[in-house]
Amino acid sequence: MKILSLANKVPFPRKDGGAIGILNILEGYVDNGHQVTLLAMNTPKHHIHERELPIGLTSKIRFKLVDVDTNIRITKLVINWLFSTKAYILERFISPLFKKQLIRLLQEESFDVIQLEGLYLCPYIMAIRKYSQAKIIFRAHNVEHEIWERTAQVEKRFKQFYLKNMVYRLRKAEIGFLNQYDILSTVTERDKEKLNELGNRKPAIVMQPGFTIEEKPAGELTFPLSIGFLGALDWIPNQIGLKWFVDKCCREFILAIRILNFG
Repeated sequence: MKILSLANKVPFPRKDGGAIGILNILEGYVDNGHQVTLLAMNTPKHHIHERELPIGLTSKIRFKLVDVDTNIRITKLVINWLFSTKAYILERFISPLFKKQLIRLLQEESFDVIQLEGLYLCPYIMAIRKYSQAKIIFRAHNVEHEIWERTAQVEKRFKQFYLKNMVYRLRKAEIGFLNQYDILSTVTERDKEKLNELGNRKPAIVMQPGFTIEEKPAGELTFPLSIGFLGALDWIPNQIGLKWFVDKCCREFILAIRILNFG
């Protein structure tokens, strides 16, 4: 099959869960004999030059990058707040240039499957339906409004007020996109159940990214007690989650280890 994947960032290098998930699944498609093209927004936050992509990756997946400015602009944020009912966090990824490149690609080639990597690609479903007969897979990385709802709960004053309003708008959008695709794919069983509760009626599967485990000699621990964290710290929900873990869990964990060690 010919598969087209749409992403709101270039998933390289694999330095966060989103990038790892996207690339590992696409490489899995390739390993099973499918042709894969990735059309990705090349944003300021995750900007990369095509020459930086390793040959081992580009020999398997065809990359097409489109520069999209997703930076937060205070003027646009205020205008959105006052005169729009849409979530600004979603509007930032609506790009006329990206849409133009997508339409051109769909006019030039036929694809069997088009996979949307996350909620922020759903605004392009209408264009896909118009220019392609491909089946659409919506790969929901999270239940997005829940992530930001938890973030709002730990913020204060105006920021909390703003985020709560954004959560309301994002939830409305997330529900509105349900069933516009052909297949729903989630990372966890819990997310699948939640989206079904919100109204999904399309076939739903849990598709987790696989890993190729390399045999390497185990390294020695530098410290007697150590905890590792895997996640991008340029994403606010991860920052809040790590801070919560340090504040609420680390002290108890260290105390429990000491009790076990000293009886």
